[in-house]
Amino acid sequence: MAFADLVALVAAVSVHFYNLRTSSTSPSTNIYEQFAGRIENPQSRYMSVTMAISMHRLQEETQNTKRVLS
Repeated sequence: MAFADLVALVAAVSVHFYNLRTSSTSPSTNIYEQFAGRIENPQSRYMSVTMAISMHRLQEETQNTKRVLS
């Protein structure tokens, strides 16, 4: 999923600059402003996965501790 997000971001930026090249406007753009949603999406997905992994590890450690104490 992260790879797909990255490919989609690169494709969107490429198309954007290609379209700017063929138009009469200035080729400068603020990528963080223009593509904020596409940049934040992989970051939020990464954080969600990190939190899920951490919670799973904590649950395993808790279960292991309970087994040892039983």
